[in-house]
Amino acid sequence: MLSSSAADWSPVTAGESTLSWEPATDHGGTVSYVLHMADKPDGIEIAMTADTHLFTPAEMERLLRAIEATVLTQAG
Repeated sequence: MLSSSAADWSPVTAGESTLSWEPATDHGGTVSYVLHMADKPDGIEIAMTADTHLFTPAEMERLLRAIEATVLTQAG
């Protein structure tokens, strides 16, 4: 996900959510982006894999946080 060698891989917590980064993976140019959502016992997991030539880490975080906010709003 992050391509920077100086990336901070530690989780970032905001309220009750946690954003964590996995080490970069080279998909050989075959993946632009993928979003995945899954039910978990303590909430939901929203995961994103993206080409960092198309999305910066900051853009990925903004998108994930916006999706999270929408899900929470709809859940009421």
